Amino acid sequence: VAPDFERLVRDDAAPLEARKQALFWLGQGDLPTRDLARLYDALKAYTLREHFTFVISQRRDDLAIDKLIEIARHDPDLQVRKQAMFWLGQIHDPRAVKFFQDLLIR
Repeated sequence: VAPDFERLVRDDAAPLEARKQALFWLGQGDLPTRDLARLYDALKAYTLREHFTFVISQRRDDLAIDKLIEIARHDPDLQVRKQAMFWLGQIHDPRAVKFFQDLLIR
């Protein structure tokens, strides 16, 4: 099912809600985090990028936290960056704490 969901997430012509649901279920499934993280680059819609921050936050591995930090630093949309920061604040990981410390010190 994962390849079909991945195609749906990448399909700009598909309904946005269907793409969000496919993204959610990919995050809940056994798709490796590195493959889930790669999907972010294909997400052009603000709503999908924002939803991605929640989906990846449900994974508590190093790659997921790194991806959230990357989004918090580099997403072109301020609201998506804020959403990534919100989820980082919920994780209580030392790298997330360092990210916030670095942000405040600048």
